[in-house]
Amino acid sequence: MDKKTKGAWVIHHGRKISSDVRAASEYSAIDLAYKSASLLARMAESDQAVLKPSEVIAAVKIGGLNPKTEMEACLAQLETNRLIERSAHGVEVLGLSGETALSHASTLLDNNDPQPNELAAIDLAEKASAAPLSAFEAAEYIGDIHRLTKTDSVDFIANASELGFVDAEGEGVDKLLFNGNLFRRENAEKTRKVLASLSDNEVNKLSEFDALLKTSGYIIHSKAEDLLGGPLLSKAKAAALYDMNIVSNEAGDHVFITSPASFHKFTNPMTEDAFDHAKALEPVMHLS
Repeated sequence: MDKKTKGAWVIHHGRKISSDVRAASEYSAIDLAYKSASLLARMAESDQAVLKPSEVIAAVKIGGLNPKTEMEACLAQLETNRLIERSAHGVEVLGLSGETALSHASTLLDNNDPQPNELAAIDLAEKASAAPLSAFEAAEYIGDIHRLTKTDSVDFIANASELGFVDAEGEGVDKLLFNGNLFRRENAEKTRKVLASLSDNEVNKLSEFDALLKTSGYIIHSKAEDLLGGPLLSKAKAAALYDMNIVSNEAGDHVFITSPASFHKFTNPMTEDAFDHAKALEPVMHLS
């Protein structure tokens, strides 16, 4: 997983953690990385080269952080990672841009000793964005990758879906986990079954197609038929892997294929976020 994608999940998960009074103690490294990165982005919005102490406190409060208990921890993280410089005059932000904001969030997590459950939370969200999977499959995967016991893996999956790190439908080991911004809730089970039925050759073709779609943003339907073949394209449609967009003009109707919710992998499109990292997310908002 690249640093921008990982950083985007830090921001996504951080929001979820902030809405639960107990979650910060279980996911403290993600929580601190999220709050520090968000504060960094807010300070960088200022036109001032150096923010006065009063302006820093204002940025802290705007982000809903406690100036007495959280500000110093966030500033210390940013200073340790050489993202800001502090002096008697205030705080200077060092070289933040839309291209680097999410990478910094990823670095802040990595440098804060994340626990296995926190790394598992990032991996689970990315895996559920590739294809829906059952809670049983997820627990096995997380247990193997992050060396969690079976009990810990099952408990983690339940906690992750409860907090909203992933979307879920159903109960118990048959519960389906998925990214609701990419896979429509009513189609998630069908998507999982269709993907599970694909041959290795078909999986490879879809991977190559996804890579091309990621680069170009859209593919004309006729070209998609040439690349995938009619039967595989029909399976992809049945699994709701792609959106079909019709554009009409004097020459007739033209169908373009795009990734579902391609600009909303990490966030609800109906929600605005104080971090304001839409431009930074743009290069990584894809079905990967």
